[in-house]
Amino acid sequence: MQGRASFLDLNFMKHIKLVFLILFLCWGFFDGMAQGVPDTNKQQALELISSAEEILKSTSILIFAREQFEQAALLDPENAKANYKTGELYLETSN
Repeated sequence: MQGRASFLDLNFMKHIKLVFLILFLCWGFFDGMAQGVPDTNKQQALELISSAEEILKSTSILIFAREQFEQAALLDPENAKANYKTGELYLETSN
């Protein structure tokens, strides 16, 4: 009985290793398939952010700057500065 139990344990361990291997390979496959923000969008977002910062420095017209930050956030949703400044300026311009 003891020999059979150790055989089942080894068989079980092989299945567990196989399951983990399959999960690891699937995770790598789907991670590679994830769609990121294209570089052109990121570059356009950075240009809009610098434009919005210039608007804030030179004219202090918050609505125009907010629109620039908002467009940058739409182009690159992962850009924290664009999202933060959009929210901050929405709070400052909403009455």
